[in-house]
Amino acid sequence: VVERTGLVEVDIEGGSIVRRIKAPEVGMPNDVAVDGAGGVWVSDMRGNRIYRLIEGALEVWLSGAAIEKPNGIHVLNDELLIGVNGDQSVKAANLDTGEIRTVARLGEGIIDGVQDDGDGNIIVSHWEGRVFRIAPDGSVTRILDTSVLEEMSADIEYVPERDLLVVPTFIGNRVTAYEVGP
Repeated sequence: VVERTGLVEVDIEGGSIVRRIKAPEVGMPNDVAVDGAGGVWVSDMRGNRIYRLIEGALEVWLSGAAIEKPNGIHVLNDELLIGVNGDQSVKAANLDTGEIRTVARLGEGIIDGVQDDGDGNIIVSHWEGRVFRIAPDGSVTRILDTSVLEEMSADIEYVPERDLLVVPTFIGNRVTAYEVGP
């Protein structure tokens, strides 16, 4: 779990905090992603950096203008997907080399959640209430828009087996699930 000073390891079954790991030069830690091998990454939106957990400590893994204002992150295959608000894009950083490529640009809005749908597409939420699907070729389709209802969306979760998009809202204290289909 991310908190304002870094990362918190929680024992889910016991409901207790195991340890807190402070991030160096912390700005605003925002999201956490875990790969299949147990690697852990944390975005820092105000610090313009991505941390990696190494031997129990958070270390800066990526930083700079290419990932200005990183928010939502998600591991997909051998890349870390990063919602970059500095240029309203989704970027992918190779987990081994840190090499960054642009996947798609979304236009105006605050990128919050980044997930994959299990079929090669990326699902991305804008805080303002819009959710997009990015196809492997980089084309972007809006699949949900609650902005007219002023239902600002937070980070999202996608359940591929059910084509289910789960969206917590900032206003209204609720979580809504949508069947979005392929």
